[in-house]
Amino acid sequence: MKYIIILLLLLPAVAAQESDEIFSSRGMTINLDISGGVVIDRIGSNYKVDFVQANLTMHPIESATQQVTSTSDPQATPAGDALQFRWNNPLPGEHDFTLNSEVKTQRNQPEVRTRIPFPNTFPDEVQQYTLSSKNIDAEHAEIVALAEELASGEDDLYKVVHKFAAWTQSNIEYNLSTITAHASLPASWVLESRQGVCDELTVLFIALNRAVGIPARFVSGMSYTDSELFTEEWGLHGWAEVYFPGVGWVPFDVTYGELGYTDASHIGLLNSEDPTQASTRYEWRSRDAKVETTELDIETKITDVGRKVQQQIFLSAEPVESRVNFGSFNLVELTIENLQDFYVSVDIIASNTEGLTLHQDERRIVLLSPGEVRTEYYVIEVSHNLNPSLIYTFPVAFLANGERIETKFQSSSRERSFSREEMESLIPDQDTRVFSSDVNLDCSAENYYTFESGQIVCSVSNTGNTPLTNLNVCHDSCSKINLGLGKSEEVTFELTNIDIGEKREQIQVSGPAQANTIVPFAVLDEPEVVILNTTTPEQVEFDQIFKLTYLIQRDSYSVPEDVIVTTKVNGLEKTWTREDLKGSQAYSLEMEGKVLKSGLNDIFIETSYQDRRGNTYESSATHQVELVNVNLIQHIEILMQSIDLWMRSLI
Repeated sequence: MKYIIILLLLLPAVAAQESDEIFSSRGMTINLDISGGVVIDRIGSNYKVDFVQANLTMHPIESATQQVTSTSDPQATPAGDALQFRWNNPLPGEHDFTLNSEVKTQRNQPEVRTRIPFPNTFPDEVQQYTLSSKNIDAEHAEIVALAEELASGEDDLYKVVHKFAAWTQSNIEYNLSTITAHASLPASWVLESRQGVCDELTVLFIALNRAVGIPARFVSGMSYTDSELFTEEWGLHGWAEVYFPGVGWVPFDVTYGELGYTDASHIGLLNSEDPTQASTRYEWRSRDAKVETTELDIETKITDVGRKVQQQIFLSAEPVESRVNFGSFNLVELTIENLQDFYVSVDIIASNTEGLTLHQDERRIVLLSPGEVRTEYYVIEVSHNLNPSLIYTFPVAFLANGERIETKFQSSSRERSFSREEMESLIPDQDTRVFSSDVNLDCSAENYYTFESGQIVCSVSNTGNTPLTNLNVCHDSCSKINLGLGKSEEVTFELTNIDIGEKREQIQVSGPAQANTIVPFAVLDEPEVVILNTTTPEQVEFDQIFKLTYLIQRDSYSVPEDVIVTTKVNGLEKTWTREDLKGSQAYSLEMEGKVLKSGLNDIFIETSYQDRRGNTYESSATHQVELVNVNLIQHIEILMQSIDLWMRSLI
């Protein structure tokens, strides 16, 4: 006779109902009280404290998913991102401040509905969150290498960010016993030691994003936990937000495994580039006084919990073989359907059943695109040490995002045995990566003068999804560069021995990616203006009106700018101005014979002009006209006119 034994499923302990309501709620109302202060002691006879000021940077942030109503004592004044508490001329003793806030939170899950390309271009206002900082050392070689390894071949920004988060959650051990529990350490240390607390997991995740040019920032706040590691249910916590074009900031809490969302117990207090920013900054001006700050105290209490969030996924599970032998391998297929029209991250925990060995980690995090149906595969080994006279029924269960599914299969000594290789051969290749090696080449050159040095400046950007090594960027000579994911590099070529005139030079990129462009520019000579075709009558009489004509003409490739043309005769002058002289310009001036002196008169024509750099140049010409048949009265008039001009010159 055969006995059937069903071994019970051993899943991790299910959270208490109260905790489940908190983590799965759409929203809640929370009272948050923050208090701190200073203690002032008199230490001399000339005691004086002009003021003490506390700038509280960690306070509930108003946002689309977080509405805040606050009162404070003393009255706080907004000062940038901080709330400022101030005591003027305070006496010795304790001076405390309190901020009482009612915070209505919502589950923060921005809905990304379409593929956002990777790599991508991000707006200027978030570029600061792509840079390395004290603890987020995103330029560290090992961080860059890991980020490029994970992101290579992906063209979907959400998938790249999710891979960074899932890798961090799976590979960095949460360890309160390390020194990170008391002091934040750089992301490079976390990667090397593979351990840390929430700050460290978050800074490594942020650093991976920034290493490939994705903006990510640190969020300091409060959150609820039911973990046995903590004596208090509420505590300070850190998570990240990643910027998605067209969507905004999307939260990723790698410590909680909440990727692409945070539950409603998360209260954001401070957004920063680096977690080292102080929560409170104190300032004072004093004499014969000692000022000490007190520790910031935060108390949190839930007053209302909203409805449960709707089911986001549907699960089904089935073993490949319904019966196997002892010591055999089997394969269980877990199918997950995304019921939403936006990306959903699924945190899966597989059962740990006595008599079975799971040949993967019990926990895995997968990403489903909008409406996607995905199958995950689990290779399971049945124990050799079972009673050959019995038939065993093994349940296999999965818990995913609060949803539970169970399947089962039987094992006995009379069934067929399957090897691990046989089962693994049934798992299809799920690598959907497509590698692209694309480069953007953007070059420019300014027009330059022969007395200057010319340059072609090129920005070479990796616009593909794989690192580019040994790129050749060539003009007359070549420069060899390497471009990581999302990276750009500037290459400069000096221009020498190029003739005057319009030019078009070619720049080429070759190697793992190809590109070329034509760069237009001009080589300019010094501007030159000549004065031509000056005409007047050779002789004029005193009462005669005559005409002076001449031509000014550009006699250079470059265009003279800010041109001033002046005609002078016997202390009198006439001036014309032009913005530039692109060709030639004729001038005509009617003059009276009485402005001349008896005999030969010099008429001076002068031009002044500049190049584009502001350098000034001049040219001039002289033309002679003879005043004839001057009588005595006309001589006197000419003399008086000369005296008048001389007197004016003295004023």
